[in-house]
Amino acid sequence: MIHIVLHTFKVLIREKIIFNVFGITILLLFFGYLASQLVYGHQDRVMLDLGLMMNALSIISVSLAIGSRFFRQDIESKTIYLFLTRPISRTNYYLGRFLGMAMFLFVNFLFLVLVLWGSVILMQGKISLAFFQSSFLTFLEALILVAGSLMFSFWLRPALVSMVMLTIVFLGHNHQLIDSLQSSISILNKLTPNLSVLLMSDRVYYEQALSSQQFFGGAIYGVFWLLFFLLIGNAVFSRKNL
Repeated sequence: MIHIVLHTFKVLIREKIIFNVFGITILLLFFGYLASQLVYGHQDRVMLDLGLMMNALSIISVSLAIGSRFFRQDIESKTIYLFLTRPISRTNYYLGRFLGMAMFLFVNFLFLVLVLWGSVILMQGKISLAFFQSSFLTFLEALILVAGSLMFSFWLRPALVSMVMLTIVFLGHNHQLIDSLQSSISILNKLTPNLSVLLMSDRVYYEQALSSQQFFGGAIYGVFWLLFFLLIGNAVFSRKNL
């Protein structure tokens, strides 16, 4: 499994996704800096708020991109047979691929967080506990999206997988709004994760960290959905005819 994890990580690094995202994020942070200069007072907090939003958009985009097409590429290029002909179980292969993607996402997101951290420090701002809590929950959401994308990739094309996962993101971030609708669409809340528990909204701006109970409650909820998608995806992959 370790060999598969490292192989996945190296493949993703070779595709230079991380460098493209890093460059785009630097550009977006520059525009965020310009936007913060138009605000009177608390410019560092405005920069931090915009930066966190850009980092979230960046890591979510990368998650959907790699999760929706990696296994399909393995199958179409027949790379998967090179591994499965060895004494490696499908479960080890599936989890190895996922952990390799998770490692890549972690390195990617770590770069983004460090750049944002440095930008705020240069603006003589300070980083609160809420910043680290928000970053961790955003990374956890990215892992959930990768696991969900892997699961749906066995049935759908990459473009459709991305559309389905974006729909789940939209529904997950608007659970309370959908609950208020007196229609059959509210049943979707029972079928999709409530990703709003992983959002901290304006808490980072106002430096209001979550309590230990709130933070660990959200993290445990996110891990539950992560394991759910992984277990379903692995079960489908184990029975799939290649």
